[in-house]
Amino acid sequence: ALSHQPIDQWMRTMAMISLAGVADVYNMNLPHNLQLYVHPEDNKVLVFPWDNDHAFYHLSTSPLLGSLATTNLSKIIDLPHNRRMFYGHLLDLINTSYNTTVLAPFIENYTRLTKFETLETFFNNYINNRVDFVLSELDNVAPQIPFEITTNNGEDFEASNTIVTIEGDGWIDVHEI
Repeated sequence: ALSHQPIDQWMRTMAMISLAGVADVYNMNLPHNLQLYVHPEDNKVLVFPWDNDHAFYHLSTSPLLGSLATTNLSKIIDLPHNRRMFYGHLLDLINTSYNTTVLAPFIENYTRLTKFETLETFFNNYINNRVDFVLSELDNVAPQIPFEITTNNGEDFEASNTIVTIEGDGWIDVHEI
């Protein structure tokens, strides 16, 4: 689910851009084509993809983070907390929306509207290959670890405070508790 926190929203947007192989946008070779919205109440900046006509452009095996060396955005994505969030969003998007099962109606409709019979095969192959590649990369950069609470050695405990800090370990699929 999309968070109201701007950095989380930025990482989710960048994850979707990465999955779709968009070329003409920040962190994917050409540092432009993003719309920024400054929320008037708190001055936090949200990012919205723009001009994605170069989607499905990169190879399905292109790097997850694009060519970060060419943009200032790399400094944001490269922070460990943000990179973990980015990886988590890749996994979540694959599990919820970026897969051929969910996208089948779009693919079928787009193929019908354009009358390009090969589009359905192209989209299905690209999406399946991209998903396989991204999942493989995630296993390499973020090996799976089981979720566990380590506070009090993982044993139950009681506290009289309304706020308690707990510590533990979790993979990129743990977004919040």
